[in-house]
Amino acid sequence: MRIVVIGTGYVGLVSGACLADFGHEVVCVDQSSAKIAELSRGQIPIHEPGLEGLVARNLGRNLNFSTDAPANVAGADLVILAVGTPSSEDGKAELGHLFQAVEEVVPHLRGGATLVVKSTVPVGTARRIRQRAAQLPCPPRFVLVSNPEFLREGSAIRDFNEPDRIVIGHGEGESPATIRAIYAQLLARGVPLVEMSNEAAELCKYASNTFLALRVAYVNEMADFCEAVGVDIASVVQGMALDRRIGHHYFQPGPGFGGSCFSKDISALLYTAHEAGLDLRIGSAVKQANSLRKQGLAKRVARAAGGTLKGKSIAVLGLAFKANTDDMRDSAALNLIADLRSRGVTVRTYDPAARPPALAGVTGCSSLAEAITGTDAAVIMTEWDEFRSMDLAAVAKLMRKPVVVDFRNLFPLSKAKAAGITYHSLGRATVRHQPEGQTALPQGESLPLPVPA
Repeated sequence: MRIVVIGTGYVGLVSGACLADFGHEVVCVDQSSAKIAELSRGQIPIHEPGLEGLVARNLGRNLNFSTDAPANVAGADLVILAVGTPSSEDGKAELGHLFQAVEEVVPHLRGGATLVVKSTVPVGTARRIRQRAAQLPCPPRFVLVSNPEFLREGSAIRDFNEPDRIVIGHGEGESPATIRAIYAQLLARGVPLVEMSNEAAELCKYASNTFLALRVAYVNEMADFCEAVGVDIASVVQGMALDRRIGHHYFQPGPGFGGSCFSKDISALLYTAHEAGLDLRIGSAVKQANSLRKQGLAKRVARAAGGTLKGKSIAVLGLAFKANTDDMRDSAALNLIADLRSRGVTVRTYDPAARPPALAGVTGCSSLAEAITGTDAAVIMTEWDEFRSMDLAAVAKLMRKPVVVDFRNLFPLSKAKAAGITYHSLGRATVRHQPEGQTALPQGESLPLPVPA
């Protein structure tokens, strides 16, 4: 099947490469000639495990890149719109790029072709696309399908090839046969295909991400509660997650969610609901809770470092919002760095993939050892395997003070105790380094935290 993908961002590039690997003839189109030139040479602009090899395997055969949308769309069986829909300051999803693509693509569709909206869009967008298409000169007859993506950065190729479900929305009486055909390999393996209206498919994406964000915000709140009353969050999570109604996904405490999806999609959902005359209290609470989570990170670091940060050197380990990506959009690490700088801290950063921000008082380091040497505390922000496997005792020897603040709970408390460091994590007891000559706390005990009034 001949497929054209409009947009070579994260979703468009991954989707195009995977569909080409399925055996379809795919052309990915973008307005940026420089970007297309790089992709045509096999140079990948994003860090995504397996993507470079996938593109290389299909480049020049099933997968090609172009800046010419009309010429490629004319012969396509199916055209996928995968352009960005960023949020405005008030949370509204900006659809300018999407509608521009519609106006560029629709006049060149052959009769009976399928137009697929894979971009994340508010309820009612498909209806607006149909209205705009009807106003174009001699609009062709085409099938409009909403097919939201559920790809996670860092595991996007696996998510595309092994999805939990395929969601497609279409108009009454329209046949989604073409999109069934592009996913034939997945359907043959028993992947569920869920058909619904365009509007339901559009909302399904927002509702899913908001619910996952809710889980993250909830477990973070429970971790704070555990710290206040001396309970281990790991035990609580284990006991909850084994309930099949709950499960373990998105249920580990952290510094607050980031990335290009959760915050943007919650904001867009709240905006669209407001337009419909609704106040989504739970969605609003999740957004606020996550914002407060990020705002409180520097205070946690200050407590761990002895109460004051001014004049100290802090290593921030991890800049990407999650491991296995270089994406720093809405990353909690950036919030922390800004707050540390405002408190007079010299910041040293290291991330295996993400590029450090060019800011005064922030030194980007090329290795973990370089980042932590001579610092007063090291703060783990991203769950990279490199950080998970580091030798805490060796880390302590490089630091001015052996203090580690772990916002990802990468290490067992027993390992931190054996390393002889002060170790702060989320929802667990604090392990405190005892200099020679001082009496350590009894095994398994920690300094008590006050219970909030």
